[in-house]
Amino acid sequence: MLSQTAREAIVHTIRQETTRVPETAFGIISDGQLHEVEGRDRIFRVASITKSFTAAALTGLVRGLIPGKPVRMDDAVLDWVPELAEAGWAEDVVIDDLLRMSSGLPTDDPWADRQESMSHEDFLQLLGEPVIRDFPAGTAYRYANLGYAVAGLIIERAAQKPFAQLIDEVFLTPLGMTSSGFDVRKLDADRLVTGYRRNRDGDLEPQDISLPGAFSAIGGLASTVGDLALWVQAQIDAVSPGGDDSAFRAIAAATGEDTPRRVRLWRRVLADQQQPVRAMEITHGTSDAAHGGPELFAVSGGYGLGLRCYFDTRFGSFAGHSGGYPGFGLHMRWHAATRTGVILFTALTGYPTEAVTAKALEAGLAVQRHEGPSSPVWPRAEAPTATPTGPGAGMVFPVRSVSAFGPSDRALELVRIAENMIRTGDDSAADGVFSMNVDLDQPRQERLAAWAAAREHTGDTEKSLIEPHFTGASSAQWTVTGTLGSRTVTMTLNPYEQIQGLSIKLH
Repeated sequence: MLSQTAREAIVHTIRQETTRVPETAFGIISDGQLHEVEGRDRIFRVASITKSFTAAALTGLVRGLIPGKPVRMDDAVLDWVPELAEAGWAEDVVIDDLLRMSSGLPTDDPWADRQESMSHEDFLQLLGEPVIRDFPAGTAYRYANLGYAVAGLIIERAAQKPFAQLIDEVFLTPLGMTSSGFDVRKLDADRLVTGYRRNRDGDLEPQDISLPGAFSAIGGLASTVGDLALWVQAQIDAVSPGGDDSAFRAIAAATGEDTPRRVRLWRRVLADQQQPVRAMEITHGTSDAAHGGPELFAVSGGYGLGLRCYFDTRFGSFAGHSGGYPGFGLHMRWHAATRTGVILFTALTGYPTEAVTAKALEAGLAVQRHEGPSSPVWPRAEAPTATPTGPGAGMVFPVRSVSAFGPSDRALELVRIAENMIRTGDDSAADGVFSMNVDLDQPRQERLAAWAAAREHTGDTEKSLIEPHFTGASSAQWTVTGTLGSRTVTMTLNPYEQIQGLSIKLH
């Protein structure tokens, strides 16, 4: 069990980092108990944390634990979703690729976060349209919401019931997550949190909460810290020798019988979620030890089944997932070796909740490790050598695909159009190239003001050459140098080759 001093370090870090957030809720899970909880019963939209339930449900169907049509991880996606036949991306994609974020589809957060309420009819029509891919299926990692929306459709077709109903019957109700659900109209309105975005002037603007639809499987769940703690505890128990099996017995009973074999298989479903298969990144740098000076460390990150999984040379294995929707930033993260988890909910668009949660949990573990350095829960690994840029210079090395698709002629044309809009302030082409989320994420007049500020910062850029660097087919970056300064533009495309994100960094 985490010591009181270690838990205090976690709370101190969270409070220190969230002073400008309009509403925050958090809790610490330690050895089966929820401690130092704040805002326990406030209902937040938990966004992509939903993916952990989506992956568990589809894995349960694959294992034959949920009644439905037989399905396998290596089933071709086209066998379940023939509507994709004309889209051109699913010929070699299997179900496992969807769950492990290796379908080759591009990262699509800004666009996909606005699609939840799409009707099933519109979704099926959308699936027939061609999309771009960043790499061949099964060869790399790329976070793709569209793939999880397709996974949700496969769940519905295999289980022959609506996705939200299945998640409620299999997980929410059996685990006692009584304040959680997909339709916020059915939850306690007095406890429902309003999310906000901070505009260019620093003012808070309330954001609408979307209703269930075809994209609910990517992030439609609403929940509380108290409820989600039950899910985190079940995940911890799944990989803990001798861990409590009450959660798995409840899920087994809800989906059939709670026989010893079915209980063990449900435990295995959640344990398998926490095994990284698709490499994401490697980080190394220097952290301040709780006592005794700086410490070199390395962290490898990989995607499991609806969960991000890490191994840290200081503390060992972590698992968890973030959530980000308009108005909300959330994270759940646990360290199963010490049976400790942290949940943090914030009501603010784009807040770095994952970084804060990781920092807080690591602060608590650093205290715990100082108090018991010889405990077998801590890894025994040699620290990596200093980076070429000097001791203590932390660096992140994203794991790239062995082979990647390059940009299309249309993508290159979108670079030219985007740069021209920024350089001239003429947004007449925007409606034809922006996806529907762009003006919702940042109102057009606010964006135009940012472009004007960029022009003032850089000065005359007429002689600056544009040399975009593409990461795969969907993300480009270029730097423009003017008479006064420079700026770097980052452009991301959604799967349908529309601009979903366009940001500027001034130098």
